[in-house]
Amino acid sequence: MLKVSHTKPLHDATAQMAVDAQMQRHKWLSLQDAATLMADEARMQNHTSTHRPSPYEKIM
Repeated sequence: MLKVSHTKPLHDATAQMAVDAQMQRHKWLSLQDAATLMADEARMQNHTSTHRPSPYEKIM
């Protein structure tokens, strides 16, 4: 006799939702890291382009 499980489809759907949520979180964190890196690089570029040496800095 074939045993029919009524909870297996629910378990499978729940497991898939967990996988999807984890992948979405990973994607979001990757995008956040990229945005932070780009902002840091832009900030550094802006800082170096507007830097004026103080009279106490060694001029080479």
